[in-house]
Amino acid sequence: MIKEAIILAGGFGTRLQKVVSEVPKPMADISGKPFLHYLLTYLQRNGIQRIVFSIGYKADIISDYFKDSYLDMRIDYAREEFPLGTGGGLKYALTYTESKDVLVVNGDSFYDIDLQKLYKVHEEKKPSVSFSLKKLYNENRYGGVEINEDLKITNFLDKTYNGEIYINAGVYLINKEYFSNAVDSLGDKFSLETEYFLAKFKEEIFIGVPYSGKYFLDIGIPEDYLKAQKEIVKLIEKETKRKNLFLDRDGVINNKIENGYVLNWEQFHFKKDFIDFIQKHNNKFSLKIVVTNQRCVGRGLISADQLKSIHSKMIEQLKDKDVTIDKVYFCSDIDDSSPCRKPNAGMLLAAEKDFSELKLDHSTWFIGDSLSDMQAGKKAGVCTILVSKDIYKLKKIELADFIVESLDELDEILKVKQ
Repeated sequence: MIKEAIILAGGFGTRLQKVVSEVPKPMADISGKPFLHYLLTYLQRNGIQRIVFSIGYKADIISDYFKDSYLDMRIDYAREEFPLGTGGGLKYALTYTESKDVLVVNGDSFYDIDLQKLYKVHEEKKPSVSFSLKKLYNENRYGGVEINEDLKITNFLDKTYNGEIYINAGVYLINKEYFSNAVDSLGDKFSLETEYFLAKFKEEIFIGVPYSGKYFLDIGIPEDYLKAQKEIVKLIEKETKRKNLFLDRDGVINNKIENGYVLNWEQFHFKKDFIDFIQKHNNKFSLKIVVTNQRCVGRGLISADQLKSIHSKMIEQLKDKDVTIDKVYFCSDIDDSSPCRKPNAGMLLAAEKDFSELKLDHSTWFIGDSLSDMQAGKKAGVCTILVSKDIYKLKKIELADFIVESLDELDEILKVKQ
């Protein structure tokens, strides 16, 4: 788990001077509160317990506002007596931290990503730096990042590149020891982007972790600052609402039979983490709908009526545990091109037609354990949650909004997304 974060908040904010000139850019007013308030709220909901501000320009405005504690997080300040550059400022701020791996974020950007997903991949790959990447269409605004199937960064592109690319979202997990050793010869003042990232990516291990969250706001320019005025308050301070939930069956609700199918009730065994999760959080979800591929029917291994009997018993036993399943959709087609068969979104679209209160957006969750589940969820436009211990390939990382190894871990995600 990530416990410490450095917020880089020492820049001058030249591009925003026409709109915000009296305070540092991260303190720009958003509906009566500084931009940093919303960033800190998000970090606190993601389990961060301590913040180190890297500050320079008009530093007292930040320290006077947040003092030594905010939202129950401890606050410390690494003050630059003279400008150290993005790399030098980070190097200095890291001397204030205690953890082996530290989250680093820009103080003028906001994102809705799963920080624990970033941490899981970082722990597995053990790089010097893990970058959070956002795919978007670039028009000479951002530099790009190229990665391979194993997430290793293979190149950095300059801002002149036009087209769909991964951009550096300004969110990093940094191994403090590796970073310190690599930049020791650079002195106290240097650029993080050019003198470390660009100069050393071929010799250091840098990985990029794509995220599929909807929101990426960089208030460094007036247009995005005005956009933040409308969107960020809704995102961070919205009222808690009950969600709708799609569930894959095999591997999520019940134990999967590897290289086989559940063909009778005697082979159907509930997963303990599912029962614990759904009983604990049952009242947080309005509709609970199962969408499952069942090629075994199309292959003649079981009849549709026999499958429906298994589902009836599943629903009955869950009802005895005070859990209601509103409907089960299954696709018996053999061919992956079938519109109803995941990775296509046919079953989810059918549910939207059947239930007027169901909206296929990020307020609806889809919990699955396979790439095809994530693909179907993305096609439908819902929030995708992957339950898997094998997450370290590009396609799964890119399509899952959140990744957990067990449903027990969803407690923290529910806290963040409410």
